[in-house]
Amino acid sequence: MTETQQHTQCSNLFGLLIGEWDFLWHNFAQGKIAHEVKGEWLFSRLPQYHGIYDVFICPSRQETEKSGICVRPRTSKRLYNPKTNEWNTYDGDDDNFNRLRTQCLTDQIIIWDDTPQDFRLRWTIKDIELHSFYWCCEATHDSGQTWTLVEELHATRKPKNAPVPQI
Repeated sequence: MTETQQHTQCSNLFGLLIGEWDFLWHNFAQGKIAHEVKGEWLFSRLPQYHGIYDVFICPSRQETEKSGICVRPRTSKRLYNPKTNEWNTYDGDDDNFNRLRTQCLTDQIIIWDDTPQDFRLRWTIKDIELHSFYWCCEATHDSGQTWTLVEELHATRKPKNAPVPQI
């Protein structure tokens, strides 16, 4: 596969995510669901760049309006690097940002921290369809020999013209 084909393949996977999504997020403790929260994930292309910008809002703006709890969204900027055929991801909130690597496989996107250490996290977006996708966060404590599910979400595309809460 040529460099252009590899970029197109990855760009196409991210392209399927462009738009607004609702999700149900689960946090796990000792292998069981500890928390369940409704959230939103908004994806857009960076104009004139090989890039994606996304905003992860959890709890969702609608849930925030109901509860009065204010949560800062996380944002990510993902820029394609043709030299490595990977995406450099800058992810964080107001307090800190992390630089992550993003690789696209045939049917999934894998994101991880490059920090060499025993404890690491990886995030996977898979089962990407026009109106749904699955995302999970896994942790390893043994340099990647075994992985444990930490968080997951099942996202569904918001209907067009869905009302957007203002906060």
